[in-house]
Amino acid sequence: MPRSLLRVALFDFKKFIKRGSGLKIVIPNTSRTDLINLVKFTIKKCDEYGFDITNGDRAYCVYDVNSNTNRDLTDARKLAQEYKIKICLSNPCFELWYLLHYELYSSRTGCTQLIDRLRCHIPNYRKSIDLYDLIEDKRQMAIKNAKYLNNIHDSSGRSLHTRECNPSTQVFKIVEYIQRNSA
Repeated sequence: MPRSLLRVALFDFKKFIKRGSGLKIVIPNTSRTDLINLVKFTIKKCDEYGFDITNGDRAYCVYDVNSNTNRDLTDARKLAQEYKIKICLSNPCFELWYLLHYELYSSRTGCTQLIDRLRCHIPNYRKSIDLYDLIEDKRQMAIKNAKYLNNIHDSSGRSLHTRECNPSTQVFKIVEYIQRNSA
């Protein structure tokens, strides 16, 4: 059975995983969290765990656009593609994924504005809060909203891996993969 390595920062994907599913979650234990180093961390963990991506194992690296340049995004994506690592990018930041559980938000925005908007739904929101139980029943709405945003950018001919695709998130891809493969 193929295995998957998921490099995550904020969201506790571990709660999705059923025992014996073959999925492994790894959170970086480094202060070097620029995009290239996050991809290198994922490559290193694939080697440590003996993942064979050419034989069906999968590795995902989840990160935000934040203040990264298009060059940063392109360089990280090229390195990830070289090692067949899948990228789940959130633009501008991961909080968009949380907000999409409550509403479709399609206006260009920054992280501060997203967090303010998210606090309309989750007044006590902090980056360290575990939201899994609170948003679990809204997951399908978030997936639908994320796909809608990505379709807007795709139909406009914009690459989802650029700063111009704000707002967008590919977190739904990893969530759907976990749902399919940890049952």
